[in-house]
Amino acid sequence: VHRGSRRFMSDSDGGGPAVQQAPTLKMRDEVLKQILASGFNEEHRIAPEALSLTSSLIRAFAAEAAHRAAREAESCGSDEVTPEHLERVLPQLLLDF
Repeated sequence: VHRGSRRFMSDSDGGGPAVQQAPTLKMRDEVLKQILASGFNEEHRIAPEALSLTSSLIRAFAAEAAHRAAREAESCGSDEVTPEHLERVLPQLLLDF
């Protein structure tokens, strides 16, 4: 995605070295575990593999949301992504995910 003079892409997409790489979402496993546990009663346990997969899914969702919001901001002629851009792409993102 090109935003102004910045170019966001990874080295693995075949576009050569990235000028600036999009930041990755860092989420502590303990926080995710507490969020997941809030939806279960006390007798359920969360396997480490389930926690790892859920963390990967949330990272992918957040990255896709950021990417789509950036594209929306770009199409509106804005140099900054605002919550309104995210609000515009969120319904379709939820359907796609």
